[in-house]
Amino acid sequence: NRAPDEIYIEVKQRGDGVVMLQQANGIDLYEEDPTMEEMQEWIESYHRPFHSRLKHAMKNAAFLIDGHSLLPYIPEWRKSFETGERADISLGNREYCSCSAETMQFFREHYEALGYSVTLNDPYPGRYILGVYANRLSTPGIQIEINRKLYMNNDTFEPFDDVIERMNTEFNNIVRDFVEWFEPKTDSRDRPMTDLSGN
Repeated sequence: NRAPDEIYIEVKQRGDGVVMLQQANGIDLYEEDPTMEEMQEWIESYHRPFHSRLKHAMKNAAFLIDGHSLLPYIPEWRKSFETGERADISLGNREYCSCSAETMQFFREHYEALGYSVTLNDPYPGRYILGVYANRLSTPGIQIEINRKLYMNNDTFEPFDDVIERMNTEFNNIVRDFVEWFEPKTDSRDRPMTDLSGN
């Protein structure tokens, strides 16, 4: 979920670029950083083909759901500006640029009804994928971040298979309900006022 030219080498965001050079705990991934030429080769081999297919798929899309896993703890490089406990579900729409408040409220209400804590545009409002492929004036979209603590042991990476199965069913049901509720091309209009208090 990064632009092909978003590369950090010497700054604290070493773990946040298109090529991660550092783990979330601040430990470097490589004994010796890859060269710019090596990173460019990886981008050409993996990043560009993926986004080429995504760009093609978006030609016939009415809505984009960009799914991610959310670290249960705050990465070292974010501790200077992010505090508190991370929610179960984080919904992002690039501060209401990629979809309407009404659409955000739809997803929030569905997840909260299932007992999950939900935040809007916090800690991540959406990045490259929403910024490039989703726009409420054309093809809207939403980013859904699911906290890893819900479905895996973050120390051993052991999955909670029963939880994953349940969450897959929940997500399928949410998508089904959303397809019935959503009207394509309506996020470009002025939407009904939506109270987003409580976040």
